[in-house]
Amino acid sequence: MIPGPLLALAGPLLPAAVAFLLRRWPRLAAGLGLAALLWLAVLLAALPLAAGQTTGRLFTGDTWLVLGRSLTLTGAIRAALLFSYALAGLLFLLSLLWPQGPEFMPLTLATLSPLAGALMVRPFVFGVVLLLVAAGLLAALIQSGRPGSALASLRYLKMTVLAVPLLLVAGWMLETDQATFLATVARLFLAGFVILLAGFPFHVWAPPVLVEARPLAPVVIFGLAHLFLLLFSYHLLLENPAVQRSEQFIQWMRLSGAATALAGGLLALVAASPGRLLGYLLLIDMGATLLSFTLGYQVGLPAALSLLLLRLVGLLLAAAGLSLLPNNQLPITQLPNYPSPPRPSPLPLALLAYGALSLAGLPLTPGFSGRWAIVALAGEQAPWLAVVLLVAVAAGAAGAWRSLAPHLPPALSWPGQLRSPPPAPLTPAAQVAAALLLAAGALIALFPQLLLAVVQQLAGPLL
Repeated sequence: MIPGPLLALAGPLLPAAVAFLLRRWPRLAAGLGLAALLWLAVLLAALPLAAGQTTGRLFTGDTWLVLGRSLTLTGAIRAALLFSYALAGLLFLLSLLWPQGPEFMPLTLATLSPLAGALMVRPFVFGVVLLLVAAGLLAALIQSGRPGSALASLRYLKMTVLAVPLLLVAGWMLETDQATFLATVARLFLAGFVILLAGFPFHVWAPPVLVEARPLAPVVIFGLAHLFLLLFSYHLLLENPAVQRSEQFIQWMRLSGAATALAGGLLALVAASPGRLLGYLLLIDMGATLLSFTLGYQVGLPAALSLLLLRLVGLLLAAAGLSLLPNNQLPITQLPNYPSPPRPSPLPLALLAYGALSLAGLPLTPGFSGRWAIVALAGEQAPWLAVVLLVAVAAGAAGAWRSLAPHLPPALSWPGQLRSPPPAPLTPAAQVAAALLLAAGALIALFPQLLLAVVQQLAGPLL
């Protein structure tokens, strides 16, 4: 009999290896990846979680003991895996329309294995090591074999390497029952979480990722991977409730979250490219996520998961818009007496703008409901937090307008200048996919309760 946790660990690795060998044939690799994800999802969904039961006479149990360590597949972990498989499948489909590099599919598949192991293994210090393995794969995904600057991938990897020893030391202190040093453990947890979640003053690694990586890669890093990171963090707080109740933990997390959101909003005012704009707007969302850690476990976990799912929608919309633009960039704003560059198509520009405004948290965008829920919840604890978040949202919206307004149709020509050439036509498949994404984003903005069922599946077993 094969243990269920082994299926979650080894299941993505074999198709990842085969997809890497088939990376020169992206359609074939995508078909293999989709088939593997569907098969894994079916097996996991049918797998009973009570130890000793079997599924199809092949998989058994919810706990696997290996080298004296236990790996347990719980309902919350299974829900996270099923959601991650669905998200990865959607990204693979989109990568067929908008190529993301030959390593995108194999690296995304391979990352699912250590992320799943980080949630399942106990003691959690082994999960920290698996998070480092996942970070190595994600750093390769950021670079994706392209020549040029490796600043983003190296910063991301170095920050993860910096956070890992802090969490390992905290785990060692908890395992050795050094309760008298609870304040030190809380500080170590705080520093580790802030670094991994791009909190101030360690936020510098996040914006370069959106500048240098291919458009869909940030969806994997700040969406799929951060789902497991959030669940991992809240698992630690659930197992060590005294840490989350620590006054120092709460106060410094508030300061870091507020500073991260404010820094993102102010930096968005001077963003020089679409990637930097999205990176700075993402910091506003990351700051709100850090504030969720100060709300208590029962309130903070659903709030953090809601923020993450709505962040996913905003990143996906913006990534689709960037993927449809030539060289994944907006044209340089034209100057008087110079020929006008080809203007961007309305559909990619609409996707990019709607995704950016969603990350900022404006009304009538998907990110509004999650952002304003955090504003209300944090404001109940400390009114100044609500003020800081509102200022960050306003500054982020102003920065988005500053960056995108020159590319709107009325601003594409100067008096006496030749009119801008028409945009390059989009393929019918790209038009349909972009229109569906835009419609889905508007639907979620109008009916955010559609995501509540997903949040309940992810957070319900833990509450």
